Amino acid sequence: MATRNQEIEARFTQERFRFGETIIGSVRICASSKDSAVAAGVKSDALSVKGDAEPDELQPGLTYRFYGQWSSYTNKQTKLLEKQFHFSSFVQALAHDEEGIVAYLAGVGEGCGVGPGTAKKSWDKWGSDAVRVIRENPRELLSINKRISDLELQMIGEKLVALQKVEHATIELTNLLHGRGFSKKLPRKLIQE
Repeated sequence: MATRNQEIEARFTQERFRFGETIIGSVRICASSKDSAVAAGVKSDALSVKGDAEPDELQPGLTYRFYGQWSSYTNKQTKLLEKQFHFSSFVQALAHDEEGIVAYLAGVGEGCGVGPGTAKKSWDKWGSDAVRVIRENPRELLSINKRISDLELQMIGEKLVALQKVEHATIELTNLLHGRGFSKKLPRKLIQE
């Protein structure tokens, strides 16, 4: 019987090693996943993750949902047994704290008139609802930054709606295909197609 896929939500901090498509990186576990991490034996909010990702696909500062399994490994530097999350797939997720939302909006807004400054002002005005407000009515951004064009407003609204759909589709595909003999990369490849 196949092991059930686990899910954690974490903010990617850095890529430490790369072996072809496989990376080992560092994350900070989000509050929503702390209980499951503690139950798995994780003792802090810092964690190593391992899995396949294209170069620059995981961006420092952004929050992701990782799907996979907990594993243990011996840290070659400290010689201690540590927990690691071995992911088979991941999807960018919407963070709920200031750092995550500002990074998310600045990343999505690149090329659409929303940089770190406008993203921070969005947080200051709408707090954890900033992404929802902008996704539902991009014109609200004009109350923060009057230099954003109509085309840029349309582009950021469309990007936010598309990202929300991709996140939901990835979660559904991962749950549907896990443990049925399909490649662990299949959900991401299907979404990309």
